Amino acid sequence: MLRFMFVGANGIRAGWRLAIFALLVAVLGIVAGRVIALVWHPHVVPSQTSLFASPLLIGLSEGATLLITLAAAVVMGRIERRSLTDYGLPGGGRSAVNFAFGIALGFAAASGLVGLIAIGGGVRFNGATPWSAPLAGQLGAFAVALLLVGATEEFLFRGYVQFTLATGIRFWPAAVVTSLAFAGLHAGNAREQLIGVIGTFLVGLFLCFTLQRSGSLWLGIGFHGAWDVALTSFYGAADSGIPSPVSWLHVAPIGSDWISGGRAGPEGSVLVPLVLLASAAVVIGRYRSSGSTSARAGEDPPGSMTVGQAV
Repeated sequence: MLRFMFVGANGIRAGWRLAIFALLVAVLGIVAGRVIALVWHPHVVPSQTSLFASPLLIGLSEGATLLITLAAAVVMGRIERRSLTDYGLPGGGRSAVNFAFGIALGFAAASGLVGLIAIGGGVRFNGATPWSAPLAGQLGAFAVALLLVGATEEFLFRGYVQFTLATGIRFWPAAVVTSLAFAGLHAGNAREQLIGVIGTFLVGLFLCFTLQRSGSLWLGIGFHGAWDVALTSFYGAADSGIPSPVSWLHVAPIGSDWISGGRAGPEGSVLVPLVLLASAAVVIGRYRSSGSTSARAGEDPPGSMTVGQAV
């Protein structure tokens, strides 16, 4: 009976593996928090607004989260006899190509979204900041920081968790669960709105699709990071309700929130599904068949567990 509770056809049941992983992340997070407290003034806790006003603070926050998540995944990999490649992070030149393609597609998709909103009368362009070396430096720093945000959120939601949950309930049910969690994280942003949360959920599903199609997280990491860079640092729009701290162009929402996205930014527009469908078509055109078995864990695992067994 104990073996049935804890062990299934794929080894330790998915629910227990996720619980161990969450415990590892929590413990490592506490340790990292104590270390940071030694070098960070204990009474100075940056707010969400001030955090996103500094690329250094973004980098420190997201970098720490990414390292903690990767470390927990490495430990779980030792237990499960798997590597980070199995969890969506292979190395090599193909990964670099996927990453670059993701950046190009993410920037094009965000630009297409802003363009559609403009056609629908939902955005006003308020000029551009005069180009200068300091501006270029700021934009470059934010671009690096936001790419790190993309890497952190992709591995956190669509790395180990997506892979492991998929071994229990198959890929797409797992994708729905991780996308709901992804949207829930962004729902906590102060200026976020319901339509923006729905848009974020759809973006999460699309990013799961890029994982399933390309066989790794690198395409999604590039897309995610470039999407954020384009909306905030290039166009100056809000991203999931968070205002842009610095940008080259300056856009402002006007008219109906359904078209413009309102305070949530372009992600809150009803036009988001159109852009994601077009992006999915581009991905299908480039990746004629689905990716590796590792990235699609749970689609056809030997002796796959049922939903009930996974938990």
